[in-house]
Amino acid sequence: MRIPIQIAISLAAFWQPILCCGADAVSQEHFYEGMTSSSAAVAIAPDMFIACCSQDNVLRVYRTEGSPSPIASLDVSSFLGLDGEPADIRGAAKIADRIYWIASHSRDEEGRARPGRYRFFATTITKKNDQIAIEPVGKPCVTLLNELPGLNTVSTLRLDKAMGLGEELSERQRQKLAPTREGLYIAALCADPHIDTLLIGFRNPRPVRVLTGRPHALVVPLNNPSEVIEKGKAPIFGEATLWDFNGLGITCIAYCPTDGAYFILAQPHNAGAPCVLYRWSGMKANPPEPVRQFSLTDKELIDVKLVPFEGSPAGGQGSKRLLLLTGGDKRADATTSEKHFRGIWIQP
Repeated sequence: MRIPIQIAISLAAFWQPILCCGADAVSQEHFYEGMTSSSAAVAIAPDMFIACCSQDNVLRVYRTEGSPSPIASLDVSSFLGLDGEPADIRGAAKIADRIYWIASHSRDEEGRARPGRYRFFATTITKKNDQIAIEPVGKPCVTLLNELPGLNTVSTLRLDKAMGLGEELSERQRQKLAPTREGLYIAALCADPHIDTLLIGFRNPRPVRVLTGRPHALVVPLNNPSEVIEKGKAPIFGEATLWDFNGLGITCIAYCPTDGAYFILAQPHNAGAPCVLYRWSGMKANPPEPVRQFSLTDKELIDVKLVPFEGSPAGGQGSKRLLLLTGGDKRADATTSEKHFRGIWIQP
């Protein structure tokens, strides 16, 4: 069923009625410590999620409510073969007991290659004696980017031009390959609930459809994630999908079990606003439909992520099972306990 665009509301408008409810309002907004934003996050229980920040390689587990401090963490720098360099992790997806993570695979803002960002890896979460343990699985893949040119439609998708691999580039050409200009920028990862496949969402490039002349958001399936991680096999990509989001790229894709649908956050490739929420049935014949547009500050628009939860924990939010994560304190002198990002329960 198509959702009329007229019902779209801003987050500010959504918050306003809640803020008028006195004490009830406080429980709607949450703060989580240790990071200034969450660049990737996924639910691991009805009341827990795991997240990371693009500025370090630490995976942190949080409870949705209660203490704002992480209850478990793991620095995966050594596992990723990195010495202090952030991998720029941008997407997380859970299949069974395994969580897959993907880095941006982008260049820096000057268009310089950053091989440390070429990472696709996996972890597991186990609970022993009320203690949460995060453990790496298999071996990180550092060749995902090299395999993308094998995609049948790569020339029409502009992925080869956005990567610029193996080319002699002038300074001007190199600078154009920055992720906020014409360069490649992976920003989302989502698991297909029915098969062992991951959907990779791109914030950039946004291929132009010949028929419309409009830039479209790009999604590419990875059909063999477990073989890539466990056996070191070459990635096998499925047929790419293009969505018309009015020129916006993809910053988050998440499947909501209680709704039986995907929710997608779309933003500009080079700035934070607008941030638009779409709903997709999963059927290729039916493109995603707009649900609402969020009104967020520049600070909050950094690394906006949506985390669906399955089930309702005791004392939880009932049917409000979508947690919207936004940026928080970004002061350079902020201590670890002062660094925080925000979360609010929403109903699409």
